[in-house]
Amino acid sequence: MAVIRRGRIQTFDNNNKSKVIVIVGEDNEENAVNTVAVKIPTIEGQPFPSPNNMVLELKSENENGTKRFVFKELIFSSNPVSFTYEMTATMKDVNNNQVGDPLTINVKVTEGE
Repeated sequence: MAVIRRGRIQTFDNNNKSKVIVIVGEDNEENAVNTVAVKIPTIEGQPFPSPNNMVLELKSENENGTKRFVFKELIFSSNPVSFTYEMTATMKDVNNNQVGDPLTINVKVTEGE
């Protein structure tokens, strides 16, 4: 059964844009996960994300079933580096049905390479 292994938010383009990355593991047998829906709520006193809800598309897949999903169009109202956001990720199949349980994690925004 597929599981969400980790998620992160990285800034790029001089911190004007950010990308959301979610790693899904153990999907080599069922190959059920097609996209990952992510929600990042606005937190008072911190840069606000736009959009708050996004769909991450498959970027890469390893032979062992580990998949990397990415969304590159996240924009914050100001530099979000070092702020922490609560991110909820939900795996979806090709019919947009939920796969497994959603995962809510705290993610600290980092500067990308």
